[in-house]
Amino acid sequence: MDPKVCEEVVEFLRDWLPEPAKQAYRGLMERDPQNWPRDPHFARGVIVRHALRGNGYTEELLGVPSLEPYWADLLARAVRGDEDGADPPAE
Repeated sequence: MDPKVCEEVVEFLRDWLPEPAKQAYRGLMERDPQNWPRDPHFARGVIVRHALRGNGYTEELLGVPSLEPYWADLLARAVRGDEDGADPPAE
């Protein structure tokens, strides 16, 4: 995924999510850094993936075959505010 496109997606998610959701997600991520994406609340990223696709961030645009391997990293970067020094998701 192109780093510029990745940052655009992270910024979209950051703006799209309400602050209370970002705070709650940060808490989940801090409590279980390895397994938070498996929390039932995230339903394997279905809402994030649909939000991305519904707002034009499709697999085709992002140059990836599936959003499945990327949604958790993108969401984490958005809610944590990661911008500098974070690598874009690997393909």
